[in-house]
Amino acid sequence: MENTGIAILLMAGKGERLYNHLGMKKQFYPLKGQEMFLYPLKTFLSCPFIGKIVIVTDEEDIEKTKDIVRDKSKESKEIVYVTGGKDRNESVYKALLTLENDDGKKKVFIHDADRPLISLSMLEKINEKAAKFDALTPVLKINDSLLRKEGSRITYIDRKNVYQIQTPQVFTLEVILSVYLGGYDKNDTDDFKKAVIMGFSCDVIDGCENDFKVTEPQDIDKILKII
Repeated sequence: MENTGIAILLMAGKGERLYNHLGMKKQFYPLKGQEMFLYPLKTFLSCPFIGKIVIVTDEEDIEKTKDIVRDKSKESKEIVYVTGGKDRNESVYKALLTLENDDGKKKVFIHDADRPLISLSMLEKINEKAAKFDALTPVLKINDSLLRKEGSRITYIDRKNVYQIQTPQVFTLEVILSVYLGGYDKNDTDDFKKAVIMGFSCDVIDGCENDFKVTEPQDIDKILKII
């Protein structure tokens, strides 16, 4: 089980909504003494089946990120630093290119650094189920009513079988590499969609309420009450 997985931690970009509020990139915002991105990084570092971690960050932040990791964590595993792209898709693509010589049967966990509260127990559940599929994503059931407003027209959406997508999304390396090397839709907001469209074996697993994405100022208050 050991060293059978690779984690890609996505932390490139500015995050405009929170940048203006915090005065800094949210991934570097200190949460009770340590930068936000260190929370998921340390979880991956402690995970027995993750053997390599690829950190994707802006070119201007690579040395800063290395210094933080060196000072505040135990670099017990191989860590590769990659310069991010113009968008999420390009950042994932650049990370995957560094893995072309790895065993294609390994599982790749693609995770957003601004979802800092991913737990080791959740990773273990995801990893166990991911062994049976080419692609897997954690999801949350939608409990609220949903509507769509187009101009003056309002229609309701049946929330049955509708889910909110989380990360980490997990893929067999050779599968996600083939998806990206074969060309990809730059409008996709996540990677699981690509595997679904291409007809690979895909499934979902129940996610965790704490694995939320930090996007608004109130999310900072919410996360500080949990950690």
